[in-house]
Amino acid sequence: MFPGRARKEDPPHGLEEALTKLRIDKEKKEFNEMVKRGDDAAKLANDLKEASGLDQREQITSIGKLVKKIRDELGGESEKDDEVTDPSSEADAIKSLKAEVNALAEDLRKATRFTISADAIDRTNTITRLIKYLHG
Repeated sequence: MFPGRARKEDPPHGLEEALTKLRIDKEKKEFNEMVKRGDDAAKLANDLKEASGLDQREQITSIGKLVKKIRDELGGESEKDDEVTDPSSEADAIKSLKAEVNALAEDLRKATRFTISADAIDRTNTITRLIKYLHG
């Protein structure tokens, strides 16, 4: 060591524990918020009617925002999937949307904050495609 230079010391053990606890609490809170978003999207989807209207467009847009946020939090990206066929009608698209959103909410409830669900990411992409079809 050189004279006059202080040795860099490790932070106190109690500080490390406090920082770790804060990080864990933050991760738990973020995970719980993501699960809540899934439940909120499912509630909105269950309220959808098979006939279109302005209120329904707003609900579908809200579902899209929630699902996009979930996909981002899961680490997923939008994918280009040209092989997917569009639903035969708007009513079929809404039925599929309801089923996919409810399945996504269920996947999120079953997951833990330590897992990344490829199924959930795939569902978010499917939901996004259905929403684009409905807004088409």
